[in-house]
Amino acid sequence: MAAALLSINAGWADQSTGLQPSPGSLRAGFDDLALELGHFTGSPDGIDYQLVGVARYGVVWDPGTVWSARLGARMHVYYEYGHHRLSDVDLRADETYLRYSRPERRITVGAQQIAWGRMDIESPTDQFAPQDLTRGMASAYDHLRLSVPAVRWEEFSSDRKIDLVWLVIFTPTRLPDQHSLWYPINRRNGKILGTQDDPQLRSFLRFSTIGEHDSCSDSGGGAIRFSQVGSELDWAYSLQRVRTARPYFEIDPRLQRLLPDRVTLFEILRSRTRRETFRAVHPWTTVVGGDLGGSGKHSTWRLEAAWSSDVAMTTRDYEQVTAGQWYWAAAWEYFPERADLRLQFQLNGRHHQNRNVFEQRNQLHLVGDIDWFWDRQRWRGRLRYHAGINTREWYLNPELAYLATDAGEWYLAGHWFSGSAQTLGGFYNDNDFVAAGWRQRLR
Repeated sequence: MAAALLSINAGWADQSTGLQPSPGSLRAGFDDLALELGHFTGSPDGIDYQLVGVARYGVVWDPGTVWSARLGARMHVYYEYGHHRLSDVDLRADETYLRYSRPERRITVGAQQIAWGRMDIESPTDQFAPQDLTRGMASAYDHLRLSVPAVRWEEFSSDRKIDLVWLVIFTPTRLPDQHSLWYPINRRNGKILGTQDDPQLRSFLRFSTIGEHDSCSDSGGGAIRFSQVGSELDWAYSLQRVRTARPYFEIDPRLQRLLPDRVTLFEILRSRTRRETFRAVHPWTTVVGGDLGGSGKHSTWRLEAAWSSDVAMTTRDYEQVTAGQWYWAAAWEYFPERADLRLQFQLNGRHHQNRNVFEQRNQLHLVGDIDWFWDRQRWRGRLRYHAGINTREWYLNPELAYLATDAGEWYLAGHWFSGSAQTLGGFYNDNDFVAAGWRQRLR
């Protein structure tokens, strides 16, 4: 059995480019710092608390010529503790590159963050960018995007741009530890994120082993994008041939043939000695996409759609197949004239034509966020949400933040999940938690 990791991007990814010094300077410092302590209100696995910390550090050299460079590092720490403990520390290169820049051309070689598409939340054309999903849907939204080793060539002509990207080394999305509450396969209750409940699969999962992507030097593919910005109507279209950054979990082909006839525990255990019963795969896909955007007096609107070939799925006979998939989004962002308020609403849809699979054929979701400020912007209230339209599902993330200090912001937040068995909210239904934290953006 296989399952897509997430049907959403887990939300609100950071689109920034990091530390930006003035020309002729050598500058070093932290870009971002964050620390959060969360308490689970009813975890069935006996986990009471989680601790999350993120630090991004950069050194930028810009002598004021056509050449510039950046060195960056990113550290992410995560702990779960209660009846048992889990620790996960990840240290990797952040944006680290050499750049050649002229008014009509920019060439960047090295690890970099590449954000295509027009949506702030769940961009359909942003297929190859890996993310940090250590906490699933509740990941720290400002620290989702990871850097990828790439060669990027950007050509500028008036208000138009051609963007070519070659992903030198494939970089997968970062998953939680297999024993974490946020892992997309729950062997305790026999469920896989994004798939229907199945009695035989439930029994099979409890005795399964899982293999993830082994680091390798394979390329992640290439892509090209044409865009126009700065006019009344901004547009872009792109073509990509890439490996999907998010994994799909497939069953060992030996067991795929046995499952329809009720695989025995002996066969599962025998298979485990040779190979993992599940393994994460990152299939190649061709993505054709485009987007439009415009603005009014107090609002902006955006449209985006993409078609992907060879999307991995699993039939009810437990065989892995592929099918084409449409993914689209429409968003409206509004800034009331006499209120310190911002509202964003976005409708997302995914559709494929294969009927005999465990994955949901049509998905419609309403996602967005609301931000409001008061007391001379000393306080901010925020509500982020994700709701199913054709399924019973929702996720709510209210937050209250105090901003009136020079040393970052302090906040209190809640994360609540609910939904039917096949949905994201239903899969994480027992993972409700409240959190207190501090964060600071220093660029």
